[in-house]
Amino acid sequence: MKKILFIIPILAILFTACNKNELPKFDDSNAFVKLNLSSASFDEDKGTVTIPVTVVSVSGVNATVKYTVTDGKAKLDENYRLVDPTATLTFDATNRVRNIEIELINKPGVYTGDLDFTITLSEESSIQIGAQNSCKVTISDKDHPLTPILGDYTAVGVSYFNGNTQWAVTLKKDASDVKKVWIQNLVPSGTNLDVYGIVNDDMSEIRIPVMQEIYKSSTYPLVRLEGYYGPTGDDFIPQGGYITVEIAADKSSMTIKDDFGSHVYNDAAGTSAAGWYNYMLTGVVLTKN
Repeated sequence: MKKILFIIPILAILFTACNKNELPKFDDSNAFVKLNLSSASFDEDKGTVTIPVTVVSVSGVNATVKYTVTDGKAKLDENYRLVDPTATLTFDATNRVRNIEIELINKPGVYTGDLDFTITLSEESSIQIGAQNSCKVTISDKDHPLTPILGDYTAVGVSYFNGNTQWAVTLKKDASDVKKVWIQNLVPSGTNLDVYGIVNDDMSEIRIPVMQEIYKSSTYPLVRLEGYYGPTGDDFIPQGGYITVEIAADKSSMTIKDDFGSHVYNDAAGTSAAGWYNYMLTGVVLTKN
C-alpha cells in the first residue's frame, strides 16, 4: 500500500540593498565597444538577423570596429553569410549602436541539427574592446523529426493534495538524440530540473523513465520522479520502468497514463522517504498552446 505524505517546498527569497554610492567618473578616454549579447539563437528560416553592438562613451566618439566570424557546426557561405563582407561597423556621436547583419541560409526539409558560429570583435578596431567581445550564435533547425510535439503546453490534471490543477509544461529537443525530448516543469510545485522521455518511431507515445532527479533541493539530498501504474495507481513503477504518455494522432495533445510525482528522500541513496512535493493522478492532459 502506497504512503503519500505531502511536503511543502521552501523557496529562498533574496533581498538586495540599494547602493547609494556615487558612480565612478567616466570620460571618453575610457570609451569602449561591446556586443550587446553573449549568445543568440534564431530559427533557420529567419532570413537576415542582427546582433547589436554598442560604443559606451559619455559624449559619443568616432570609431571603426571590425569583427570576425568563426565557424562551429555552421559554415560560412554554406549555412550563413555576412551581409557586409568587410565586417566593419562605423560609429559616431549620433550612432552609438550598430548592428552586425547575418543572412541565415535555410535548407527546408533537410535535418542538420542545430548549428553554431561565433562573432568576435577584433582588436584591429580603432577603439578598445570591452569584456563582452564575443557572441555565440545558434541556428535552430526547424526540420527536427519531433517538431510536431515540441513546444509549450497547458497541462490540466488532479493533484492528490491540491485537487484540480493547471500549469505550464514545455517539451524541448535534445542536442543530439532525435528520439529524446526534455520536459520542463512536469510536476507542478515539484520541478526545477528537466526530465527526459523517449519517443517511439510513429510518434504516438513518450516513455519517461522513473528515478530521474527532478528537483534540486537545499533541504533534502534527493528528489526524484516516481510513479504508480495507471489507471488505479496501485503498482509502483520500479527502476527501469517508465511513465507512459499517449500522444494524440493530430499531435495537438497528449495524456499521461500513470500516476507520477516528485518523491522526497532524507538520503542521497533514496532509501529513507520523507514524502512528496506533489503527486498527480492518472489522466493528466497536455494541450499544445
